[in-house]
Amino acid sequence: MKARGIVVYTVGFQIAVGAASDTLLRDCASTSSGYYNAASGTALSEALAAIGRDITPLRISR
Repeated sequence: MKARGIVVYTVGFQIAVGAASDTLLRDCASTSSGYYNAASGTALSEALAAIGRDITPLRISR
């Protein structure tokens, strides 16, 4: 997807920094700012809100 120019966001929840899953999610995101590792429910809500703000100006097309 990244190779085709599709922006990929990833969100981890309560994942230890440096764990294999943390690295995998970080590598899957299009950019380092597209990866969120939420340690709490509040941080998870904030991450999803940030993604929502980022994609709001986009539109879906074929």
